[in-house]
Amino acid sequence: ESPRMFEYHPQFRDFLLEIHADIDAKNLRALRLRAAKYYAKEGASEYAVDLLFDAGAVQKAVDLAEKQAGAMFHTGRVQTLIDWSEKMKDADSSAPRLFLFLAKAFTDRGDFDKGKESLSQAQEILRADSAKYLAAEIACQEALIAWNMEDFDTLAAAAKKSAKLLPKGAPRQTKSLSLRVRALAAGYANKEYRKAEKLAAEAVGLLEGGEDRYQMAGTLIDLSNFQISLGENLKSNKSTAMAHKIIEEIGAYLPLAVSFNNLATDAHLQGRYDEALKSYNQGLRYARQAASPLRESIILIGQADLFNDLGLALQSAELYGQALRIATQLDSVRWMRYGCIQTSVLHRRRGGDDLPHQWLKRAMSLGEREMENPDLRIQLAALEIGPSSDRAEEDLQKLLQDKEAALDAEQKTLALYFLAKALFITDKREEANERLVELMSWAGGNGTEQMVAAELASDDDFKNFSRGQMLSSTVMTTIVHRMDTMRALAGQYQDGDEEEVVTPRLLITTLGSFSMVRGTTKLSDIKPLAREVFIYLLDNERVDQDVLLETFWPKHPPGRQVSNLYTAIYSLRRELGKDAVTQEGSVYEINPDLQIEYDTVRFERAASVAEGLPPGDPRSFFAITEAINSYTGSFLPEVSNDWAIEKRRELEFRFLQMLIAHGEEALTRNQPLLGLNSLRQALAIDAYRDDINLIYLETLGLLERRSEIVAHYQSYVQLLSNELGLDPPESVRMLYTRLIG
Repeated sequence: ESPRMFEYHPQFRDFLLEIHADIDAKNLRALRLRAAKYYAKEGASEYAVDLLFDAGAVQKAVDLAEKQAGAMFHTGRVQTLIDWSEKMKDADSSAPRLFLFLAKAFTDRGDFDKGKESLSQAQEILRADSAKYLAAEIACQEALIAWNMEDFDTLAAAAKKSAKLLPKGAPRQTKSLSLRVRALAAGYANKEYRKAEKLAAEAVGLLEGGEDRYQMAGTLIDLSNFQISLGENLKSNKSTAMAHKIIEEIGAYLPLAVSFNNLATDAHLQGRYDEALKSYNQGLRYARQAASPLRESIILIGQADLFNDLGLALQSAELYGQALRIATQLDSVRWMRYGCIQTSVLHRRRGGDDLPHQWLKRAMSLGEREMENPDLRIQLAALEIGPSSDRAEEDLQKLLQDKEAALDAEQKTLALYFLAKALFITDKREEANERLVELMSWAGGNGTEQMVAAELASDDDFKNFSRGQMLSSTVMTTIVHRMDTMRALAGQYQDGDEEEVVTPRLLITTLGSFSMVRGTTKLSDIKPLAREVFIYLLDNERVDQDVLLETFWPKHPPGRQVSNLYTAIYSLRRELGKDAVTQEGSVYEINPDLQIEYDTVRFERAASVAEGLPPGDPRSFFAITEAINSYTGSFLPEVSNDWAIEKRRELEFRFLQMLIAHGEEALTRNQPLLGLNSLRQALAIDAYRDDINLIYLETLGLLERRSEIVAHYQSYVQLLSNELGLDPPESVRMLYTRLIG
């Protein structure tokens, strides 16, 4: 399965083609047509279409591109669709399906203007003899663009239009797509979530057993969202899991980004915070690999929401800021509004007064009808609690009674929560208790305990009142457990108090080379074996005499062992002070009062900080960088004792993990150049590891360094074959094929 060298030399290939074109253009055309036929038969449509265009067989190229457009879209090969559309500009041929799928791709990325443009092109070149169901699919895509842009009037009109254009003999995929956009219209334009759930479930039913796995996954995700709005969390989790399984089989970046985001959201709502953080991080990486700023913004906001709930304000604010910058560039009103509202929530929970109002004003400035938005109405009422609690109570009562508001499960949870709090603040304890009972019943029945836990965690007075009133409530027990879990998790990632800065008496360097400096004086008179004993005691703290004897003088007779130990300890005390090494019975240790700065400890401490930060924490990249910079070389390279070799390997492995994490984090942040050197260092340490080679190739791919990809892969293949008798794993082979293709 290893590739032959001559197959992948693009410069030599181009040279041969250029020479051949001058010598025998007719034969070259025939050769290209034969190659195109072969590639089409083998399923390599991208090569086949390009060869057909090169051969001047435009109509054949267009027909094949039209036929394969769906496959390219479903596997995330959007650039291929763009390239094909560019080549068709001057061709007198029709390919409406290609432009339809291109519109889908641009919509998924958040580039709605290009999505509309491509859809318009599909509409214009729709021929009279084109399949009639294509017109219905174009109307469906118009509805999806409108939904993403929150143009709900157009969404409803386009959904209705798609149903009207749908011919009787339309494929099941098209019928399902029409049902899907009608479900979106019912849920988002009319807030008829039960009807939306029914239509989405019907759409899923039509796709069961079919080949359109991509649409099946997308429809399941929509169904999951409607089930969340209805408070049907168990059903939603099932739909999300089914969608994720399909998407993993497809393997395309954009669907994976969407799916991991949904898994993360579900995990967050269920209190599985570590799992949520990991899924958000994976989703963010896929979103950036798919070049979808819209998805990136959505996932960043989800991460920020979780950090907000944990009470980690700095991380949360940074992530909201990143998300809002992207949403503003995309002019995505929906996510700009949400980001502004959640940033207001962040400042309100922190006890702010002016900033929460300012952020809500920004949200309100995004449209004339924003004051009708239930989320805004709830948060405005929340800010009134205290200054004007009676007004807040009145507003929330109206909202809960307003049938047109059609609150979803989460919105109703918050409305009930803040109403109970407003009653508590105005000393209407009996009514507050009644609302708390209603809140617990609603949250427990609809799986929205997380929203209550997040709010109570930042409000000690109301938390104590609620716990006192709801002692027998199982829902309150769940909420208290969530708060305890959030507090414990947040404690792991919060910056500790700044330690007092103490000027060390001793600077010990062991990474790369050994040195011991006191003040400005380098201590060079300590014998090598004595300083090894000193470093060993530094690393192991309290060490029994027998352990020291067996570690350093295992082959010496007992009397000589003890004599050597005493000589080493005496040498250390003479240079560093009589109290530098203390002895208690048979146990030796370095005096803890001795002020020491030890480079190995500095690296281990930095690595622990980096390892302790949750996935997606904005500080992670800087912490990993700090750890890498703290490692300046192998531990005591001149020492060949077993204990030093073992310590050297341990530290090198940890350094290797930091290098890999740095490369992965750089990919996640879409800054591949920053991680390139780290990955090269990692390969220098362990060239056999498949995961490092995979990340390195992926990084080179993002940097478009084709020649380096080819050279590294060939070297890697040869290394595995010569040294281990193995071929690269399938994941690496598939990545290489995609990068070269």
